[in-house]
Amino acid sequence: MSPGASMSHRWSIPYRWKVAALPAVSCLGVALTVALVQVRLTTERIAREAGLEVADVAVEVAERLSRDMAARGTELLLLAQVRTHQSPSPAEQIRLQLELLQHSVPNYAWIGYLDAQGRVVAATGGIFEGGSGVGRPVYTEGRKGLWFGDVHPAVVLERILNPDGSVQRSSWRGFP
Repeated sequence: MSPGASMSHRWSIPYRWKVAALPAVSCLGVALTVALVQVRLTTERIAREAGLEVADVAVEVAERLSRDMAARGTELLLLAQVRTHQSPSPAEQIRLQLELLQHSVPNYAWIGYLDAQGRVVAATGGIFEGGSGVGRPVYTEGRKGLWFGDVHPAVVLERILNPDGSVQRSSWRGFP
């Protein structure tokens, strides 16, 4: 016998071991396949359930936001009716009404009253009084009817209201 032949013979697995191992390897293959299928099905189910939970939360948030926006719109319309039923008031009286509204609804960081030319006549805390809102969506869109702007950082207002640099999201609203 050659040295190479004895080496291959020494490392060869006996036939009866191969036959005995075949069912074990087959079972292992089947178990791995079943496990992989189960992992995939479980992953899909979890993703589907998570998607449904997110959708439920989204509906809940949308409904809450809708109710909140409707309430804010009603408050603004009531404020507009109060203003239209009174003779023109000096800026101090308008500011007092705005600050009362802000006090009763603390969600408002700032409330301003602009005249037909876009000048800020009165505002909570006197902030921006005398300034101009011309060209800003709150003025241009608010002149057309009740308007709700998107939620965004109010950079200039934040510098005044939060000198510490913290930025909060703001949403502008306007009405004629």
